[in-house]
Parts: sequence; C-alpha cells; structure tokens
Amino acid sequence: LENKAIEREELIRIAVLAIFSRTNMFLIGEPGVGKTYILNILISAVSGAKSFEYLIMAHTKPEELFGTSYVDQEGQMHYDIENSILDAHFVFLDEIF
Repeated sequence: LENKAIEREELIRIAVLAIFSRTNMFLIGEPGVGKTYILNILISAVSGAKSFEYLIMAHTKPEELFGTSYVDQEGQMHYDIENSILDAHFVFLDEIF
C-alpha cells in the first residue's frame, strides 16, 4: 500500500493500527491527499467485512445512518439495521463538517 500512496506511510500505519486495536480513527486534512483512497483499500483487504460509507450533509437524518424503526400489527417495535452503521464492521463517514 505504501507503494500506491506515496508519502502516506504514517497514515497507513495509523490506519492499520486502528484496525488491529479495534479503535476509532478520526482524520482531518485537506481534500485530495489520499485519506479516502487509503481507507477504501484497507477496508477491502479485510475479507468478509461489511462496510458502511456515507457522505454526511446538513440535512442527513439519523435513520439514514442507524436504520429505521417500525411497529408491527401486534404493537411490537422492530428495527431494520441492515446496511446501516449498526450492521457494519467498518464505518466511513465523509465530510462530517
């Protein structure tokens, strides 16, 4: 990966460390420096992993990220979390500012 993303060794190592330590990572930086590119390659390298990627906007609703809820005919609350943050191994939220 370091051969594909020149001068991004520190970012790559921190991202790999975050994956192995199962911690969150928050990246702030100028557009076009390879943050998304590197993360997409790393996520795709983990076999069987589900990922959730979303471009956050000012009008983004919580159900777009966390799934929807509904009440069935018996009055029971159900949650549809498939393809949401709650269903993913990796979550990539872009442009959150």
